[in-house]
Amino acid sequence: MCAIACAALLGTGLAPSSLFAQDTADVPDEELPVIVVTAQKISQTQEQVPASLSLVSGETFRESGSTSFTDLQDYTANVAISLSGSAGTFGIRGLTTPDTNTAFDPSVGTVVDGVSYGRSNFLIGLFHDIDHVEVLRGPQGTLFGKNATAGLFNVTTNAPHREFSAGADVLASSFGTVSVRPMLNQPLGESAALRLSGNYEFGDGARLDNTFLDRNEDNTRQATTRARLRFLPSDDLTVDIGAFYSRQDAHFNIFQFTQATPEMLAMARTYDPRTETRLDDHNSANYPSREQANLGSLSTTLEYQAPSFLQLIDPTIVSITGWAQARTPHRDFDADFTAAPFLSDTLAKPSVYRQITQELRLAAHAPDLLGWGYGVTFVTGLYFFDSRFDTSDIFAVEDLGAAFSYITAANAGAMGQGLPPGTIGGLAGSLGAPLSTVLGLLDPITSPILGQSQSANVKLDQDAQAYAYFGQFEHRFLPDWALIGGLRWGVERKDGRASSLAEGVLVPLIADQENHDTRLSRIEHDLSPKVGFKWIPSKDLNAYLTWAQGYKSGGFNALPLTPRNLEYDAELAEGIEAGAKFRGELFGTPLRASLALFSTVFDDLQVSTFRNGGFVILNAARARSRGFEAEAFWMPLRGATLQASVGYAQARYLSYPDAPARADSGEQTQDLGGRPLAFAPRWTANLVPSMSLPLTDAFLTTFAVSASFRDKRYLDLDDDPRKRQSATTVLDLRVILQGYDSPWSLMLVGHNLTDERISDQAISQPLAPGNFVATRTDYGRYASLLLSWSFGEEP
Repeated sequence: MCAIACAALLGTGLAPSSLFAQDTADVPDEELPVIVVTAQKISQTQEQVPASLSLVSGETFRESGSTSFTDLQDYTANVAISLSGSAGTFGIRGLTTPDTNTAFDPSVGTVVDGVSYGRSNFLIGLFHDIDHVEVLRGPQGTLFGKNATAGLFNVTTNAPHREFSAGADVLASSFGTVSVRPMLNQPLGESAALRLSGNYEFGDGARLDNTFLDRNEDNTRQATTRARLRFLPSDDLTVDIGAFYSRQDAHFNIFQFTQATPEMLAMARTYDPRTETRLDDHNSANYPSREQANLGSLSTTLEYQAPSFLQLIDPTIVSITGWAQARTPHRDFDADFTAAPFLSDTLAKPSVYRQITQELRLAAHAPDLLGWGYGVTFVTGLYFFDSRFDTSDIFAVEDLGAAFSYITAANAGAMGQGLPPGTIGGLAGSLGAPLSTVLGLLDPITSPILGQSQSANVKLDQDAQAYAYFGQFEHRFLPDWALIGGLRWGVERKDGRASSLAEGVLVPLIADQENHDTRLSRIEHDLSPKVGFKWIPSKDLNAYLTWAQGYKSGGFNALPLTPRNLEYDAELAEGIEAGAKFRGELFGTPLRASLALFSTVFDDLQVSTFRNGGFVILNAARARSRGFEAEAFWMPLRGATLQASVGYAQARYLSYPDAPARADSGEQTQDLGGRPLAFAPRWTANLVPSMSLPLTDAFLTTFAVSASFRDKRYLDLDDDPRKRQSATTVLDLRVILQGYDSPWSLMLVGHNLTDERISDQAISQPLAPGNFVATRTDYGRYASLLLSWSFGEEP
């Protein structure tokens, strides 16, 4: 009995179905689905999870004509997401991890089929053949470890099964992209099955037309293949082997002018007269930038249903071993964001991120705890993580004449009025000494042509190892009350080598670069507790109150132009959440609803800012996010459903006295205390009504509307109102035609019928204060057509 008590105190309260059978045995209407999730590392219904949890099914993605996990934000409250082959930006409850630094660990965890991925961009290669995605909000440090201070995306793919089935989706969009998604599920005897699936996207679809290079930009093409093998060597052992490989390729001039001084705009138009300063379908850049990423992983999951021991009931031992690699041969930037051949940033060699993970855990339940209570459940285990990351960038001046024109235009305000663009005389008095030196070196009249390359090679090599013990439990100490407790203890070591070496004299002057070769090392200890209570008055209602801490490790900056700001410290999160979940009836019709109230405080918040000639991660002081999420799924009529969610997150800095100042302020820093966090809309809301009607005796038609609202938000750390995205309401309309006994279906979707222009990032143009560029994430108003075919039975 002591062994049971010790295990329970170190375990988790995620109930196997046999323990809480009374919670799921009766459903108000047979049409209301019982949703089983693994958000807390054991199968349970959505209502049993004492946390703010949203679920989006793979069928929802499919029927909405989605092409990426970015559409997740259209169905869940207080969520933001963008992805590319080499980076990802995830946000929950106003806390967002920008993708400007490739060595930066995200604040939102990513787990796919039980494997934790240390980089968000792995998700871009897994958007097909999805069963569902679970969004867990708030610090998730106890079960999922470090780097989940804001929350977690838990993805479950479709598993192989014992019936043959095959199918394919062909999705074509009016802007020129075609996606083909085949699937084959093949039984292999009585005890094994293999599932193969793929996602192959091609065509000319793009967000932007580069008027200088006369090519499309941000036109992702991909080829992804995934295999999953499941077999049962015995009745109590399941072996699941999964693998995927994905190649992503795109033209990568993704920024466009949104604001420019008259001098900068005139300079840019000398290279491309069609240069504009607005968020539209065009941009202008001279460097043929490219992003290419090759992603792959291999994992093995062993699940053993052990015989009962030490009075433990249904003990399950799970081992998950994972290997993953992201190799990026190309990640180029036109670093001045114009058609002027001034600055470029390219990879000197492929950037490689590689990880190995191992998790071993035990989950079980017992009828009581030392003779006390009405049942206890737990999960406890060990976790190991090892990763290596190497990147090497080259910043290069392409053309000295263009560099002179650019810097002259960028600093025209400091030069005074009436000075000819090609003269140097008189500038030293109005400009600082470094800039005067730069202009003197670049002036084609007064200075000889520099004969050597003007560049800097910037490198970071990083190794990380982490070990952790975790446990969480739920103990029903009274018939209607349960105690929740958990703890994670971990150690992480990071070692790195950062270096920067310049060739020529211009890059050190322009970008404040310094030659250095620096060894780095840090060791961190993580202690993340969780406590709470759960009230279960009936099978249709439960409520909870939890307090939890989360931890996000510190690290090294990936673009170490100087020996300054090479490291940043750990980030800590402390959150309290109260919520309630209901499953039952409204006006005699099925309803599922939930409400969560939260407040999370972040200490030493990690933020991305432009400093010392590049983007670096620094620690702000303190921030707080507080608000709520409310969600409902209602079936008011036969054939009709209504899905709705609304979220409010007031995410503000409590203290940030040395934040970067606005470009036009004349100051180096500002105090952002009391100001909103960047990328943090206060309100989000989603509404999806649908209706299915028989068209004839043979065909069924479904009509659905999807409305998604996102409040205004700042797109850069400095809270400059000129870099703010206005509130947006995106409206989609879809019509689905399918036969009752037919193997095919046809779907037509009108996307963004409100024709919103949406940006997810705006930054000051490097070396040119007062000039801004932004990225566009929408495709405007467009239509898509999905033809689906399937054969055989899916579970």
